[in-house]
Amino acid sequence: MKRLRLIALLLLSFALTGSAQIRWWGIFDFELQKGGKDSRSDLNGLVNDRTQFTTRQFQLFAEADVTSTITISTMIVNSPSRPFELKGLEFQLANVTFHNLLGEALSVSAGKIFTPFGRFVKRQLAPDNPLIGKPLFYTYPLNVSPVTGYLDSVGSFNAQSTFGARLNSIYTGGYYVGAEAFGSFLDGALEYDVALMNAPLAPIVVDYNVDEGLAFHGRVAVHPVIWGTLGVSYAIGSYMQSATQNAAFENRYRSVSQFDQSTVGIDLQLSYLYYELNAEYIANHFDAPYVIAQGVNAGTNGLSNATSLGLNSGEYFADLKIDAPFYPGLFLALRYDKLLSSDIRDPFRQSPTFGSSKPWNNAVGRYAIGIGYKPERSVLIKLGYETTDIDMKPKPNLDVFACALVVTF
Repeated sequence: MKRLRLIALLLLSFALTGSAQIRWWGIFDFELQKGGKDSRSDLNGLVNDRTQFTTRQFQLFAEADVTSTITISTMIVNSPSRPFELKGLEFQLANVTFHNLLGEALSVSAGKIFTPFGRFVKRQLAPDNPLIGKPLFYTYPLNVSPVTGYLDSVGSFNAQSTFGARLNSIYTGGYYVGAEAFGSFLDGALEYDVALMNAPLAPIVVDYNVDEGLAFHGRVAVHPVIWGTLGVSYAIGSYMQSATQNAAFENRYRSVSQFDQSTVGIDLQLSYLYYELNAEYIANHFDAPYVIAQGVNAGTNGLSNATSLGLNSGEYFADLKIDAPFYPGLFLALRYDKLLSSDIRDPFRQSPTFGSSKPWNNAVGRYAIGIGYKPERSVLIKLGYETTDIDMKPKPNLDVFACALVVTF
């Protein structure tokens, strides 16, 4: 397998070299981390509370101009669980772009591309993210499954192996396979970016479609002033998949492909002198089957009693970066992050808990602060602290202390 991957990389390089010059650049992100005693990869991104070094990411970018208006781009990334092993490499981005089909009004990309939804996905790379962690949108798992939809907040951890891992609001990498059209009008004052993707924002897979249709992702942004940008995003698509566990449900009711995730987002950027503020809000909705609990959590027998539930969450964050006017290259960054979920009411009349309400997901807050310094243009050093506050008793200790060395080349 290692040889096959190496051969594939060499063939790609030779093929592109034959028709165009390749431009290479990359990012190396090395970190030292220490987590609280309850650290867990799905809650604060750390496997345990041990002090450890980690290669957060090694990203290699390649771009080639096939013609003056056609560009091929790719991003090759190592798997953090298998650092510097060839078998851990993957093409997280790989696309072709046809520029200026109608001047600035229309360009088209196809392949593995970033979602146009929101703004953080385009500034998540280590040199662009002033803090070390990501917002809750991309990292905190909700009590919703790609197999059964709703997961009971009690015992949902124990149900993951049977009913599929819980889903984040937005896939953590932010890239999907699909095609997009984008452009601008009025000298860039109005921008649009719309795409058809294989998966919605919260997929189990991003490479292929598990649904009967395709998902829509889109964003429109206005620049009323040079120092401000306001964007509105929307995405919809089916997030569930057929499986042995929901075969009885599909036969009796409706296909799981009819259960959608729909999300509306608003993003704001303000930049003035030494200050840059970025804020985003999303209203997220899962149309989900309600599965009667059997034992610890949902069971196959309960699927025949399923009805539809609306699972709603509101999530927002704001981060502020302040450059030091007295010391070039030095900055302070802060972020506040919040996830709130609606209550749900048991809709099944034969259920012993019929009519009772309970939270679908725990409320979660995240606070982060960091200091960064660029001793050289291509070198960034970041120190950061982050804590995740989950509304549960006893409250877990999910502190994260980290420092990062980021080198671009």
